[in-house]
Amino acid sequence: MNKPAISVVIPAYNEEKFLPKLLTSLQKQTFHLPYEVIVVDNNSTDKTVRIAKKFGVKVVTAQKQGYAHACNAGFEMAQAEIIARADADYIVPPTWLESIWKAFHEDPRRIAVGGPLYPLESYWWENYISYPATVAWMYLLKWAGRGFLFPNIAMKKKYYYQVHGFNTEISFGEDQDMCLRLKDLGIVDLVLDVYVHTSMRRAKDLGMFKFIVGYSFANQLDLWLGKQPKYGLTIARVAPTKPAIPQKPWIYLIGTPVTLVLIILASVAIFYPPLQHSFSTFFQQVIK
Repeated sequence: MNKPAISVVIPAYNEEKFLPKLLTSLQKQTFHLPYEVIVVDNNSTDKTVRIAKKFGVKVVTAQKQGYAHACNAGFEMAQAEIIARADADYIVPPTWLESIWKAFHEDPRRIAVGGPLYPLESYWWENYISYPATVAWMYLLKWAGRGFLFPNIAMKKKYYYQVHGFNTEISFGEDQDMCLRLKDLGIVDLVLDVYVHTSMRRAKDLGMFKFIVGYSFANQLDLWLGKQPKYGLTIARVAPTKPAIPQKPWIYLIGTPVTLVLIILASVAIFYPPLQHSFSTFFQQVIK
């Protein structure tokens, strides 16, 4: 095979339930150039390695346990100048690699790009909340200068070496830490087309309230304050029971502007009494 244009690195520890779905989605890419897939076995005791070999991908072993160690082992073996990282419980859309390639070539100044992680298992009506919330959260972190790409990230290999790889001294936020260090070297961009669907197994394991308040917000605050995150750091293996049907994100993002307008109007009506009568009259006319 010719030198790949993109290398995809997948750290994996006992991922026999989820890995086949990801590898299948990577086989269905519309990308027209050669690419390689590297599964990094982080001392799995299940069928992870056997499944990876069955799909014909490259298998690398990372003997030191840990997410960052596994990522570094895969990146060291990558042959391409662009390296994309994916968790084993993702399903990527057919255009994922094509969107990554396009993002880098639209603006050669970019050294890393990434996009949202949308739920893989969810009811359709939940997506009208989770999709806009995901995008808003990432843009908020970008605006605040706190990192925003998380696990769905692709970068130019030479800059991976310049920041000395993933930080093996931390156990949460390794991708966010990588993003922040890369930003010191060049342009790191959020590209909505570079999206993936990720399993909600951790939300299932913790419960939605602890997942949002503890794992997402509290851990994020701990990172900002220089403290050690402590919520939901154990391995999540509970299989979600909701439908696993990836949909195109724009379907669920289309209502976002309308929602924002309604929130603004409601806020004005509540906090600006002179307009309350006008709103009341308007809605009475609509009802009639």
